[in-house]
Amino acid sequence: ADFYLQFFTLHKIYNQLLVEEKLETISSHKFFPLAKIILSDFNQIDSDLVDAEKLYRDLEDISVINKDFDYLSPKQYEFLSQFWTSYAEGKHKRQQELFIKMWRRMPKLYEQFHITLKAQDYITNGYAYRLLAEGDINEQEFLNNFNKGKIIFVGFNALSSAEERIFKQLQESNKALFYFDTDEYYLSDPLQEAGLFLRKNINQLGLKNVFVHQPSLMKTDQHSVNVFKVQGQSVQAKILNTILVDDYEKADDVGSTVVVLADESLLIPTLQTIPTQHNGKDIDLNVTMGFALATSSIFGLVDLWIMAQLALLQGDTLSYKTVEAFITHPLSGLSDKMRNKIQTALLDENVVEIDHQRLLKQSGLFEVFYKKINQPENVIACLLAVLDYVLTRLSNAKTLKKIDAELFVKTIQELNRLYDTFGKHIEKEEIAFVIYLVQNSLQAVAVPLAGDPLNGIQVMGLLETRNLNFDKVVFLGFNEGI
Repeated sequence: ADFYLQFFTLHKIYNQLLVEEKLETISSHKFFPLAKIILSDFNQIDSDLVDAEKLYRDLEDISVINKDFDYLSPKQYEFLSQFWTSYAEGKHKRQQELFIKMWRRMPKLYEQFHITLKAQDYITNGYAYRLLAEGDINEQEFLNNFNKGKIIFVGFNALSSAEERIFKQLQESNKALFYFDTDEYYLSDPLQEAGLFLRKNINQLGLKNVFVHQPSLMKTDQHSVNVFKVQGQSVQAKILNTILVDDYEKADDVGSTVVVLADESLLIPTLQTIPTQHNGKDIDLNVTMGFALATSSIFGLVDLWIMAQLALLQGDTLSYKTVEAFITHPLSGLSDKMRNKIQTALLDENVVEIDHQRLLKQSGLFEVFYKKINQPENVIACLLAVLDYVLTRLSNAKTLKKIDAELFVKTIQELNRLYDTFGKHIEKEEIAFVIYLVQNSLQAVAVPLAGDPLNGIQVMGLLETRNLNFDKVVFLGFNEGI
């Protein structure tokens, strides 16, 4: 089950439990922050094979003890009230009582949540791990696909309790191989934190590393380390041409050079810096991480649409600044002449707020973009209409870039998925909350960039480098704020 189906399911059950306790129900937008914490906790409980009922009973007992044996003295209460006018001993006690009631309903919430999902033929990732770990992994049908071979696990580090049990079962059945690419420097030394989980996996869990002999390259090999001082975060990417100039010449070789982005927001500056050609020769570049929609002009247009819709929920006018941002956006499709004409007219009139009906009369994208949403079910349909209009215009003009085309497709797919997931759940929701959910979901959208993983210069995130070896490594955003 995806996150939003889990959220709506959890919210419905939570309110049912509140009604049983004769308490006031909670709205979706107020419950959303709490739901994220609860769903994360449920997932961790299942991944670590914890007994949910015992855990929440212990938390309830701790809350009761804290309430009955308050550590604050009367003088401390008086001292706190001098600083916080909203603080009161009675309010503090009520909060403690609410916490006790919440811990008390959690076991039932956990049980009913999983029962409800199962009735719809859905399951959470954590609960799937629990079922695999607590059952006999060898009885799973999918293992029949590996009868003539083995499952290979590469690059695993910190394991949950469920993963530990599954891995041990697979190893005992001789159906798995584990590759831990390590160096003796941090694996053998218990003071080295880099080897903490690797030592646990190999020494305590008994997972057999295919690499039996651990090299000691960090101590024995000679390493040339260069540190470059630059002003600002994005400027780090701008000196790549200086660092990689030798690699441009040997771009046909097997990829032995990697640019590691500890801060993945540096992807755009990196792509803008590394040229496509050098001395008339193509430069091969492979990007393993996804290109985030949130950094694209498409998301910028979506963001402007969201701002406009939220403003229209409050009234029938839009601020000049909001309209100007749309007019000057590269995907608005306005010619420079038309853009200047509209801006000049608005400035001459010296208007601060622009009437909604005036914008609709402009027709074209204006009419689609500024169509007011009246029902929560129409949020996704209206946004899809905007994207479809822009995509069709760019396609007809043959000005659609490949990466933008992939982002459009991925965004439309995500919106269609949300439309199916939301279904009847949002009939009574506030329009502003549904818009927030859509925005929250689109921020996580990314598309993979095509490339050759064997040739040229590799660009990847820090975690993606596990079990990979390169002759030359360039780190960006690796200074931890120093």
